[in-house]
Amino acid sequence: MNKIIERVYVSFDIVLVSPLSIGSGENQNTDMDIIRDCEEMPFIPASSICGVLRHWMGKSCGKDDENELFGGIPLFEDTKGRMSRITFYDAFLKDSIEDNKAKISVRDMVRLDINKSSDNKFDAEILEAGATFSIKFEISKRENDKFDCLKNIAFIMAGIEIDRVRLGRKTRRGFGKIKIDKDTINLKQIKFFNKENIREWIDFKWEDIEGSNTEESFIEMLNQTKEELEKNQDDITITADLQIKHSLMIRSYLRSKEFDVNTDYEQLKAYNEHGELLPVISGSSWAGAFRHHGIKLMLENGWGSKIDIIESGFGNEDKIKKAPSKIDFSESHVKDSTSHFLTRVKIDRFTGGAAESALFSEIPSFGGNTKLTINISSWKNNFKNAFSGLMLLILRDIYNGILAIGGETSIGRGIMNENDKEFFESVDIKGIEGKDTNEKYLNLLRCFVGYIKDEEGEYCE
Repeated sequence: MNKIIERVYVSFDIVLVSPLSIGSGENQNTDMDIIRDCEEMPFIPASSICGVLRHWMGKSCGKDDENELFGGIPLFEDTKGRMSRITFYDAFLKDSIEDNKAKISVRDMVRLDINKSSDNKFDAEILEAGATFSIKFEISKRENDKFDCLKNIAFIMAGIEIDRVRLGRKTRRGFGKIKIDKDTINLKQIKFFNKENIREWIDFKWEDIEGSNTEESFIEMLNQTKEELEKNQDDITITADLQIKHSLMIRSYLRSKEFDVNTDYEQLKAYNEHGELLPVISGSSWAGAFRHHGIKLMLENGWGSKIDIIESGFGNEDKIKKAPSKIDFSESHVKDSTSHFLTRVKIDRFTGGAAESALFSEIPSFGGNTKLTINISSWKNNFKNAFSGLMLLILRDIYNGILAIGGETSIGRGIMNENDKEFFESVDIKGIEGKDTNEKYLNLLRCFVGYIKDEEGEYCE
């Protein structure tokens, strides 16, 4: 018979910590419009939520646990499929576009070909950080099922809490980061012992659990699950506090959000989760700078035969060598900066005079400080630690003023810190043994050197 013996309904709010981009396949406003409902409001499809959570459970717990909760199709003729035990609902905005609480912006983007040269420039709509969505799902348990509903719910929510679950596209480049508003967690558990329980299930409405008090035992289970997952994570995370020495220019060709003037381009700006409009260094800008400089380091030092570690780490779209990126760059908002409208002219290098029709205006960002977070996923053999060592070498070049970020670097923009003494004071490394940043840095550097020399070391497993 295998009848249903338990249903658990869960609802909570999530807040966007970074921009969200879920395409609709339409191109009325931009080349890639964000998905909207019938009232033209952005929403998150249930299939998107289900997909990332299923992937998270399969990656962390294995295929069997994944299929037990999310179902599976028969792989062979003599095997049976399994119906999903979990049902997700579309997540709708709790904020209003009209009230300016949820903001839709446009980002200029570029697609790179296999040789990493510009292949196609396009723009895309994004939903800015700070927007709030309501997540709803339910789990059904049958007689033959052996899983614990509450433990599975805690595991799913803990994955969001430790930033292992992101939504939409470009999640490796800073998009789709979310957090749970713990004050909005609501849970209703119905066990079918008698007719009254069946009547309770038939009469259930989602409004019935909104504002209800979630049992402390579940909150405690959620916190314990989160702590266990954090202990078992073997990713390497690097965070760095950076100072903009002079100015910064990550170009945006849209009309200025701050200055009521027409300009050719300005420093890219984005809203943070608190609704502040700030200059931002996009995750793709960080990735492009690190990737290009990594290739340069490998070739200039005669390590060209080992350059595959770059392709493996940053991902590859080649049909034969296709691989996802193993490295995640955050979006970095710049605080305490100022913006100024400037007019410049292009100089003819032969005559030394102004080039014809080459007067242009821009709005760079000056000064300020920011934070970069890099996360490197678990990897085969010693690649993860060796690759992390290479990323630290590149980061140190940023601190030395050797590597500048963004555009117009030929006139001094994009230089940061320019003081190597600050490196070990403002960089934190997690996921590798060592008593302090200096020792962790040396351990990862040994792994990179060991990779170059085809040697294995104590910290390179």
